[in-house]
Amino acid sequence: MSTYESVKDLAGAVKSAQDATLVCSGEDLRDAGGESRLKALARERIQEKLRAEGLIALPDVPQFQGQSAYVTQIGSGVDRLSEALSTPSEGGLQILRSAAGDSQPVVDQQAALREAITAIEEAGKALASVANGSAGTDAG
Repeated sequence: MSTYESVKDLAGAVKSAQDATLVCSGEDLRDAGGESRLKALARERIQEKLRAEGLIALPDVPQFQGQSAYVTQIGSGVDRLSEALSTPSEGGLQILRSAAGDSQPVVDQQAALREAITAIEEAGKALASVANGSAGTDAG
């Protein structure tokens, strides 16, 4: 049983999704598009039905039902980023820089967390060393 009964049903789900993007299996796209298989012509028809609803499958409608694709609104941030990756341009470069820049605070926090974990581990080793040294003098 497919998750979406039609491409129109899928379009409603995409529009209400975060960033107007969903991950869909080839099976879901096949069924929503009213196809029985995912042969080349069927994939083209599905992509056309998606476009008619203002959607696009990225990187493309999968060849196999077990594979997945992103389904997003045409012109969404995900669509623009995909276009920037596949078609280099000055505008695309700005999109890539912006996308990479948005992740920098997360990268910085991860690095700080790794440093903190390392410091805690080293402090634990130092405490264990002091405790083991103290235990030897108490016995004497």
